[in-house]
Amino acid sequence: MHLPSKEEEKTLIINYSNLLIKIINSFPNASTSLKNYTVSYYRRFYLKKSILDYDPSYLMAASFHLGKKIAAINFSVKDFLKIFPVMNNNLDILNEYEFFLCTELDYDFFVYDPFQALFGFIYTLEQKGFFLNQNKDNYINQDDFKNGCMNIIDRMFLTDNIFLYTYSEIALGSIIIECENKNINIINIGEILNLDKIINIKEFFEKKVFDMKKKLEEIPKYENPGKEIEKAQVIHKKVKCFWE
Repeated sequence: MHLPSKEEEKTLIINYSNLLIKIINSFPNASTSLKNYTVSYYRRFYLKKSILDYDPSYLMAASFHLGKKIAAINFSVKDFLKIFPVMNNNLDILNEYEFFLCTELDYDFFVYDPFQALFGFIYTLEQKGFFLNQNKDNYINQDDFKNGCMNIIDRMFLTDNIFLYTYSEIALGSIIIECENKNINIINIGEILNLDKIINIKEFFEKKVFDMKKKLEEIPKYENPGKEIEKAQVIHKKVKCFWE
């Protein structure tokens, strides 16, 4: 039997992580806390464990199930099974995988939230007039800007950035990258956010943000998400025999 390569394993985990993000973002008023817990748990589990030993589709459901508990969000069993039909008649397996997940997390369920840090930074930018002081030819819509930063953080969850940087660094990095995307002057952003006395902003731009962007560029563009999921499902089928 052909074992999946490390690259194939990485592809499956990233594509299924992206699917988890899309599932949560599809809810009206999607909870960033639910997304943060769910995807963080999923990624952390596979830092130590292999898809050869634990079915990634079951772990997706278990991560979501645990994440919604920690985020204090209610879902009926009926609604849950609509989202994860793979768990129909498999609720015992769901409990088993949730136990595996809890064990691997050492029952440490707290995860720092880069989205909350982002919202704090954006509030400060608003209070300091950052969104009003741009020239009229480069008007910044605050909601569009925030959504752009949130999309960047979503993509951060598909990279090792979430393990290498603090939640506030990820939030700040998303703001800087979005400013660059929109050609917004960020020369004084450290001063505006009262960070200039805490961190070396120039070094942060040139080193950490550069490395974050490099990792973001390595993940699929997802121009055809369906095709990416099909690719993950092909790999998934290849390794199913190892769990049976």
